[in-house]
Amino acid sequence: MNRPVVMLRVPEPTRALILSGVLVDDIEVTIAAARDAWRAGEAPFAVGPNGHAAEQVLAMLAARCQVDPAAGWDRSPALALIAAERMRHLDVKGYDAAHDDEHTHDELADMARWYADPDAAGLEWPWEAECPRRGDRLADLVRAASLLAAEIDRLARVQVTR
Repeated sequence: MNRPVVMLRVPEPTRALILSGVLVDDIEVTIAAARDAWRAGEAPFAVGPNGHAAEQVLAMLAARCQVDPAAGWDRSPALALIAAERMRHLDVKGYDAAHDDEHTHDELADMARWYADPDAAGLEWPWEAECPRRGDRLADLVRAASLLAAEIDRLARVQVTR
């Protein structure tokens, strides 16, 4: 089976750590556990007590890798916070494009406005569901910006289909 080659960008200190051999012991322990499980007849060689040996090695490496942010994101922590919240909406909450596309009357922008304005006395919660509690100011602004990103994504999809 041909697998695609995936290149991961990591900062130079992380790359140097990997190349230094300091992780060799951890990799050896992972592979030894897989070998021991195989010898005991508990699993095929590639599979150890904690799953596939290669997956365990990758997980161990990933746990030690520092993520290299996209170019320029280090100059604006806000962008990273907003992107993380938007990904949480997509991946954890399941608010995908199909979900967002159901809201064609500015509901996403209204919800963003509600989160962005701490004195939103004149603004009503734009959903039928119970009104959520506000978080701290930063969390509310990040939610607002993420919702605006969702609305921008939705509008961009509408323009593409025209």
